[in-house]
Amino acid sequence: EAYRKLVTVTEISTSEDIVSYIDTAITSMCSVCGKQINKSISDFPEKIGVHGNNVIIILLMPLIHNAIEASPDKASISIKCVETNEKYVITVENTCEIPPKQNNLNTDGYSTKNDGGEGLRSVRRISKSIGIGFHIKVNTKNKRVVATLNVPKK
Repeated sequence: EAYRKLVTVTEISTSEDIVSYIDTAITSMCSVCGKQINKSISDFPEKIGVHGNNVIIILLMPLIHNAIEASPDKASISIKCVETNEKYVITVENTCEIPPKQNNLNTDGYSTKNDGGEGLRSVRRISKSIGIGFHIKVNTKNKRVVATLNVPKK
């Protein structure tokens, strides 16, 4: 719920705005979850893809929220944006106490929360409808989850 309060009609127009928004979101969500999380947020370009930065923020918020909820207290979360010739690759990576099964993450309606969750399904549906690639990978050996958005430049 905390991320919904952060998404506004004001355009997030600079890379500093994106990083600041993500930083504020993590701080707010950590407060709600009662956790301290070490965060690493890479530089972002001025504009990510053709849909605008607000769309990217809308897609990132549920992923960041899930990462915080799944992470143990004092764990670290990394949000990176890497630019290639054709796309931006944005990752949200976190450690989790109990790694979910990979197949479960691809099932609509699956949630590790007692009160349910629609975050991953929302990200899948929105990203698919606007041509942004999305996948999530679990590494059970090192208890890491990596969610990736592939945002075309054009």
